[in-house]
Amino acid sequence: MAGLDDVDETKPTGSDSLKLGDDYIRALIAKIKEFADKEHTLSGSHSFSIGSTAQRDLAGSAGRIYILTTPNVQDELQYDNGAIWKTITKNQIIVDNATIVSTHIAASPIDHPDNSINGNKLQVGIITKKHLDGSTDVTSLKPLVNYGDGDPFHTHGTTGIRGNSISTAKIQDEAVTGDKISKNTVNSALINITDTWTPNKGIYTLLPKDLISIELFISGTFQESLDFNTPIGSMYFDGINMRVKNKSGMGSVAIYYHKF
Repeated sequence: MAGLDDVDETKPTGSDSLKLGDDYIRALIAKIKEFADKEHTLSGSHSFSIGSTAQRDLAGSAGRIYILTTPNVQDELQYDNGAIWKTITKNQIIVDNATIVSTHIAASPIDHPDNSINGNKLQVGIITKKHLDGSTDVTSLKPLVNYGDGDPFHTHGTTGIRGNSISTAKIQDEAVTGDKISKNTVNSALINITDTWTPNKGIYTLLPKDLISIELFISGTFQESLDFNTPIGSMYFDGINMRVKNKSGMGSVAIYYHKF
């Protein structure tokens, strides 16, 4: 057994033969050297045990240090916690990660200049453009990332944007539902109605010459407003569910209107 655990400090006894003294002295010296050699050189410096897992003593003496060597793997420092050998270094993980980073840098040395993302390094297909209709394409994102490169796939004329607003002339019919509304009058006329008039879609300003009412189709029937003969401005008609009714009590009523 390596160490001084089995050294009997009561030997030699006073009654032992004198000739046994040198035997005890030699045995004690051998034990001391064996003990010191476990984690020291015989010159006094520390020298921890080193070797493979198979060469390592069983755990059970808390505080011992061991240098584990494995072929093709970085050496690791371990300590005996009294129950198991625990690895307290992560040399192989550090080397593996360093290799990954080194490979990455070698493959793309200007990948992240100034801690930013360079559009030249955005690979096609990794990040794709997403459209409002749910479709995608795999065109390069470089023009979208690097301002000034231009984006030939998504070009918008400057005439389509006026004073931070969107011109209806630049909005495709399939992009915005319903009729486009002009800010200019597109029609001005006089109409005579005998019973009801359902204007086409649009925004109207009405000037009735006698009593009329406005009717909305709700819950299966037309609901009627109060009678009036004053000008009506900025009223939207949908062409189906909203109409004007003659309430003059005469055969017809004249109405002047602007349509926008």
